[in-house]
Amino acid sequence: MNGIKILGTGHCVPAQVVTNDDMARMVDTSDEWISSRTGIRTRHHCRTETHTDLCLQSARQALDQARVRPEEVGACIVATITPQTLVPSAACRLQKELGLPEDIPCFDLSAACTGFLFALHTMECLLNASTRPFGLVVGCEVLSRVTDFTDRSTCVLFGDGAGAAVVECRPGWPSICAQLGCAGNEQLLRIPGVGTGEPSYVAMDGSGVFRFAVETVPKCVEQVLQRGLRIWLPANWASPRRSTIKTSTAMETRPRAAFRWCSASCTKWAGWDRAAGFWPWALEAA
Repeated sequence: MNGIKILGTGHCVPAQVVTNDDMARMVDTSDEWISSRTGIRTRHHCRTETHTDLCLQSARQALDQARVRPEEVGACIVATITPQTLVPSAACRLQKELGLPEDIPCFDLSAACTGFLFALHTMECLLNASTRPFGLVVGCEVLSRVTDFTDRSTCVLFGDGAGAAVVECRPGWPSICAQLGCAGNEQLLRIPGVGTGEPSYVAMDGSGVFRFAVETVPKCVEQVLQRGLRIWLPANWASPRRSTIKTSTAMETRPRAAFRWCSASCTKWAGWDRAAGFWPWALEAA
């Protein structure tokens, strides 16, 4: 299968900055408690901005940087669990706003925090069957709208934002080297759907997610390295999705984890959890 390369990236966050001190006025917490455990000091929340606004601005930046015209795009995927509407999809909304062709697949992909990586791999498959070589992949979340601001264990972690990447598929380019998998345990992480009679808020077993990440991520990295990643990326660095300081430190101590986590970027830009919106943001920040 022909591979893809990223030609351009873009990002967008809402204007309102929410500090740890702001969070301390909502729930029983403090800046010291949050920052010492997660590295997070600020996050952004939408007030007037919509999910489509964030997608659109990040996508336009990526297209401009890649010097790709909307009519050249062969597929559009938006990775998200917080779309503005279920129908039309976020990707179809973006198609309309950008003027993308109407004879291409445009759809949302719901895989939470892994969404952008799943979307990149899916885009590679789609472009191999497309007459147009370029694809638009967006990760966008408005998690503040599914956050319970009375639950201090989760509300301090989540924020809103979007990132986008324009990719090109060409013969001879290596295919994405990815180790994908799923564990459908709703006891670890859950957001009830429409019509369930439950509030659509994030519910998370933080300790369980921590244990899962510490055990699983180093194994996945090792599997990817064994499949040939060493050919084109220095293997002593890795970047976990929105890893907290505590999680990154724990992963570094695992057997065979002989690399440093370059995303202790729990800082101004990469600190708060944007789920599917994290990875394209991290790509641009890098």
